Amino acid sequence: MKLSLLVVSLASLLPFTQTVVQYSCRGQRPDDRLDWFILYKLPKRSEEGLYNGKGYVFVDSTKVNPFWTPSRINIDQKDQMLHTTLNIYYGASEEDKQSSLVLFYSDMPPYFRIKIEKQNGKGIILAQGGRSSLWIVHSIPLFPDRLQYKWPSMAENDAQMAVCLSIATQNVDQLAAQLVFQDPVIFFHNVPEAWRTEKKLGVLFRERRRAKAPFFKKLSSVSTLGGTKLLVISRMATGESDFYADELAPSASCSFTVWAKLGYPCRMLQNRCAERHQVENLLDQIDLHVPKEMVHWNDYASSIDCSKEKSPLIVQLCPIFQIIASEKSTCPRPDFRWQLMRFIFAERLKIYNENEGASWALSNNDKGYWCFTDFHRKTSQLEESGGAVCMLNKSVYNLFKLATLKTEVKRCR
Repeated sequence: MKLSLLVVSLASLLPFTQTVVQYSCRGQRPDDRLDWFILYKLPKRSEEGLYNGKGYVFVDSTKVNPFWTPSRINIDQKDQMLHTTLNIYYGASEEDKQSSLVLFYSDMPPYFRIKIEKQNGKGIILAQGGRSSLWIVHSIPLFPDRLQYKWPSMAENDAQMAVCLSIATQNVDQLAAQLVFQDPVIFFHNVPEAWRTEKKLGVLFRERRRAKAPFFKKLSSVSTLGGTKLLVISRMATGESDFYADELAPSASCSFTVWAKLGYPCRMLQNRCAERHQVENLLDQIDLHVPKEMVHWNDYASSIDCSKEKSPLIVQLCPIFQIIASEKSTCPRPDFRWQLMRFIFAERLKIYNENEGASWALSNNDKGYWCFTDFHRKTSQLEESGGAVCMLNKSVYNLFKLATLKTEVKRCR
């Protein structure tokens, strides 16, 4: 078991930076700065539409509704959010690239044919001297290319996920120290010389050495720039612990249901039911809800004659929308709208377990943790390093909770 020492303080980056690059999550337009986004690429089932192996849906910090938004642009193309975000670096001047802290890590880097054994975790950190920096965790093999945005064909068949987080530059050192306990495979990095020679920066990379206990670490003091609280959990492989039951659940102090590739029954990790905080496996399929018909309750003022609406469904719902839109309404508007719209105006995009390339977990209580994780539910997980990034965000939690409403769960009895 080996360890990469990643210790860096970015508090003094600004004096060395003449031009400031504001690394942050972006929407389809470069000027659309986001606090975070989650994109879910669908598995390939056809040559056209969202299931062409390059279609994806997304949700971001500007949307509080319970639906995924289908992207009109394939993930291998320009002018979609993952490209626009990474193009801040790819499209920068050579001077800005050289003055940027760049960290690409993956258990299956570009041009590799197989996954590196006993390693998990894929991610990107980009920072300079501005207030905002960027952290992306993802499940995409052979990604990213170090020179240009390039979508790997190997990632087309299975579902894949990328989670982008805009974080304060002053917190990047904490994340770097946290990654030590994931033992990441760093296949590309840039640490400007001026920063390396500065004593306050410490050491970003050092020769790998044997790790000593403890082999586990959690970080709960970091948030996105917009205030979404994060819980980051990292562990070195010991061959003895189930990440979900022995690290994730105790750290969050709650039980979890887990959506991750299960594999063959003989290699599948079973539920953990004896512990205080249980772990249950989600089976079969999940349903991602996308809008079928967008109807906004605040468009129905009291002066509108509901009987003149063309759709029978709208005729029925129009009076209800008018009540909700009324200032005298006592209904909790966002909650009521969420409940109403999810059943009537959503259609479902299915992802089956055998076609899943990403892993995530949901807390089973009111805390509302949704966690992107590096681990499948296989016995091989016991001997792998990796981690999880949990978002404490109610809208994200509701989105994934809705996806599992009809999913079979292997319950603890």
